[in-house]
Amino acid sequence: KANRISVDEALNAIALDKFCDAPFIDWVESNSKRTPRQFTARLPLKAEGEFNEGWYIQLSYKQTRYAGDRDKLCMGLMIDHARTIAIDDNGVSRHINTNAGLGLPYYQKQVGHPHCHRPTEDACYGYAEPIDTATPEEYWTMFLSRANIKKAPPFHLPRLQGELNYD
Repeated sequence: KANRISVDEALNAIALDKFCDAPFIDWVESNSKRTPRQFTARLPLKAEGEFNEGWYIQLSYKQTRYAGDRDKLCMGLMIDHARTIAIDDNGVSRHINTNAGLGLPYYQKQVGHPHCHRPTEDACYGYAEPIDTATPEEYWTMFLSRANIKKAPPFHLPRLQGELNYD
């Protein structure tokens, strides 16, 4: 079950300028025996000159099984291990805003992918709004802006079999 923090904690943390000093994204394969392949990365964040335990960028990537479908890509701002701001591009799956966003345009509605999660007055996480399909690098730029992350490494997807990693 996902960690939860108060809406005020989420909004205050998002408002702070955050910095990631990692020189590159260090993708780790979750389980090399699974198909399709899955990768994750965790990038620690600094705010007000200090690293905050539980504050990080959580990335995940999974290749699609089906020709023509998009790969799955998720980018999340974790505050005290709770997801607050996130961009999800999970192909053809859907998200339903059931417990967050009372009074907002997509409350109680199904939202396709890609979409962006953000805190609302009633929850630090769970409400999603549709966004335009973009490249992974464009999602990264959008995510960094919405999460108020002022410094981060350039975005790249994990290197796949047969590719050399010179990072």
